Amino acid sequence: MPLQFSIYASENNVNNTLVNIVTADRRIFWIDAGVPSIGSSKLTGADRKVIHGPGNVARPVALCIDADRRRLYWSDRDFGTISTSDYEGDNVRYFRLPQSYASLIISLSVGRVSTYGEA
Repeated sequence: MPLQFSIYASENNVNNTLVNIVTADRRIFWIDAGVPSIGSSKLTGADRKVIHGPGNVARPVALCIDADRRRLYWSDRDFGTISTSDYEGDNVRYFRLPQSYASLIISLSVGRVSTYGEA
């Protein structure tokens, strides 16, 4: 199981950046609320890219990684969605939330459900 770490950075008590580090892929993923975007780079800082930029995200507030499936999951308060894509930003899927719920999400996590006999 790959190790994952989350780091929150804020300025004036406003959550501006969330960084997720995935050790198996040796990549860093982050959301930037200042310039609404989701980005990625190698641990060295090389190969930096914007995966989803303004227009695709408006106010991302939570990000999590499914390293086994190589997928990103994020919530967006302004769009009222929980969304997912692959690491390259392709194969995007959206789940629209009632607006009253969208403003409450501050964190996401990925879990596994297995039935008897599955590993």
